[in-house]
This record gives sequence, C-alpha cells and structure tokens, in this order.
Amino acid sequence: MVLLPAVFLALALSSCAILKNASSTAASSATSSPASSTVVSSSAAFSESPSSPAASSSTHPNDHNAELVSSSVTATTIKVTTNTIKNSNNVSTKYFIVDISLKRLTDLRTHLETSNGYPGTNITATPTKQISQVKSETGETVLAAINGDMPYFSGKTGYVIRNGTTVRSSYRSGDDAANQDYAVYYDGTVDSFMENGISTSDLITDGCYQSWEFGPTLMANGSLTVDENSIISSQSSSSNERTAIGLIAPLHFVFFMSQGRLVNNDGFSLYEEATILKNYGCVSAYNLDGGGSSYVYANSSKLNASSENERAVNDILYVVNS
Repeated sequence: MVLLPAVFLALALSSCAILKNASSTAASSATSSPASSTVVSSSAAFSESPSSPAASSSTHPNDHNAELVSSSVTATTIKVTTNTIKNSNNVSTKYFIVDISLKRLTDLRTHLETSNGYPGTNITATPTKQISQVKSETGETVLAAINGDMPYFSGKTGYVIRNGTTVRSSYRSGDDAANQDYAVYYDGTVDSFMENGISTSDLITDGCYQSWEFGPTLMANGSLTVDENSIISSQSSSSNERTAIGLIAPLHFVFFMSQGRLVNNDGFSLYEEATILKNYGCVSAYNLDGGGSSYVYANSSKLNASSENERAVNDILYVVNS
C-alpha cells in the first residue's frame, strides 16, 4: 500500500482541448471515416428553453465530425485494474480502472433513462437495469459501464448532448469551475468549456458526440486542474466515492470508480482522484456523479461495493464492441 502524493497544484480553470496532433502515435494508427456516415442527427429532440446563447465563432474551427476509427485495433476491448491504496486520511480505499481500447469512437456510448421518450427529473433506473435495457433495445452486449452525471436534478439546467444529439440546450450562466462542461468529439478529441461561451448548435456543428456537466475537470493537457483545497461542492474536498472518465489518447479512454463511505474517512478527494488518473497515464479527465451514485460494471458484473445498495440514476456511460 502507498500514500498518495501531497503536492499543491494551482487551480486552472481555462478551457483546454486535446487536439489530434497531440498524440502522434494515435494519429499514425487511426483513420477517419466520412462524416456523413457517422454523425447522428443534431436536431434538438428534447431541447428546452431558454435556448443556447448565440456564439460568433466555434471553439473548434476545424471539422471534428469525421469519426475516428483505428486501423490497428481489430475490436474494442477492456482491461480491469483493481487496487487498494491509503488516502490522505491513511485509510485504505479500493478503486477500479477500466482501461478501454476502442475500435471506433462510437463504441463509447451513453444511455439516458426516459419515459415515453422524454428524460426528466424523476425518470431514473438503476445502472444494472439500464444495461439490461441496452441489451434489449439494441441487441448489443455491454462490455463496461459507469454511472453518468445525473443531469436531471430538480431545477437543474445545463447542456446535455448524448450520442450526437442535443437533449437539452438550456444553459448555465456561471463561468467558474463548477459550471465547466466536458465534451468528447467524433474525432476522439476532448474539450472542457463554459456553456456561456458556445451554443449547443455550434457544439454539434463542431462534431460534439457526448457532453457532461457534473464536473469539475480534473486534468487537461496532462496537468491537474484541481488541488488539495479545491471545493466545487460540499463533498468535493473530502473523501468520498468517486466516478470519472479519463483520456489517455484518442480512442484510449478509462472509466474510474473508487469506493467510499464504507468506513470512516475512506474514499478520495477530487485531488486524490485526479492524481490516480494522472499516474495511470491520463492526459485529460472529468469528474462525474459520485457518492451513492458511483457504479462500475465490467466482465458481466458490478464490481464495486457501494454505500447504497444501487442508486437509480438518470444515465450511464457504456462501451460495446460494434
């Protein structure tokens, strides 16, 4: 068992993108398929008012709509790592990393729980049930899954783009770390952004495939964007159950989940969560809903013990082998 490092890092709130040429290895081993064959309709099927702010220019001037497809990976695969380390409270905490090598970007998907086709505040289901729904609706087997960002808390606003479609376009006006979103584009790049700086229509035009709003961003361009004192909500600086998505390189993602709330002072802070992901090799990472919502599934079963039996949530992130 090892202790996590205790190094203070400055909090960086600027929007950052990891561009295709940031990884020459990934760029040389991947090819792009035509945009017209991969982009899901960008119509705002469930859009809500107020609408997104008008934006004079995109945060991504280049075309990110061509789906990244690997020329070297024959099939999407996962590898699970389980480890237990001592946190800053000197309490042993177990965590899971699902290492994901995608054949194509759209093997990374999301499921949003709906009723009569409409997502809403009280429309939830357990992640296990949602995984079963994916199987019944698509016929595909889920290789791995984690809980998402619970976008439909009562009264909550913010962008929701899932599987290439705008689900909600009402925006949050704040410009601090608590209001920072995270987007994955069809070309495998990622971006942290503030909603008041770009509209959902521009995000879709730029090739946004998924976006989440829970936050905060944990890493950008290989550097931590949280420190030991970062507080985004009442639980963010204390030890807790955590869920996150991380990027090592285009088409190489990780799902992260740590246990917590099982004994006194177990779990991780945001800083500790980010440090683990950096040490694993991530260059970008984003915090998702934690606490009792935290859930990780791989190899046909739920992996984690949780403080609640299994909390019903709005959404999950999952991986298939198409």
